[in-house]
Amino acid sequence: MNDSVLRLAVRSVAKLDSSLLDKSGSDHFQPVLRYFELMGIKPEQFHHWYYEGKGTTTDEICLEANNSLNRAEKVCLLLLIIDSLLRHCERTSIQAELEYIFIALGIDKELIVTFWEYLGEDDPTAIHNQHFLLLSPHEDISNEMLEGRWIEDN
Repeated sequence: MNDSVLRLAVRSVAKLDSSLLDKSGSDHFQPVLRYFELMGIKPEQFHHWYYEGKGTTTDEICLEANNSLNRAEKVCLLLLIIDSLLRHCERTSIQAELEYIFIALGIDKELIVTFWEYLGEDDPTAIHNQHFLLLSPHEDISNEMLEGRWIEDN
């Protein structure tokens, strides 16, 4: 995961956390800090990006993402945002903000429910849905033919 995606994820979560804090009165800072520490971000770097995010607008974050990230990186960004807040808030409490970000980044807002469902499920095979969320690590061989065969077989 590149630093641009991680930085924008932390800034976005800080912005969302501001609106969550206003609504619920609880602070999501510590669990989110622990989440991003597991992603390899040092606490001092997290603090810098987090407070930088509190001082920006969602439009500024989306503009930066649109100017610096490709489509796959934007999806990774959105997955990081959802996953980092998944256990600490209800989807409905940030639904409007997430929809705005998805639309601003050119990603179908209907994917919010799909991403939330898959990331929140302990056993993804238990989801009775015709769609699949397929994530492949960047270190693996990038071979579209092999990926296509895997999708067809599964």
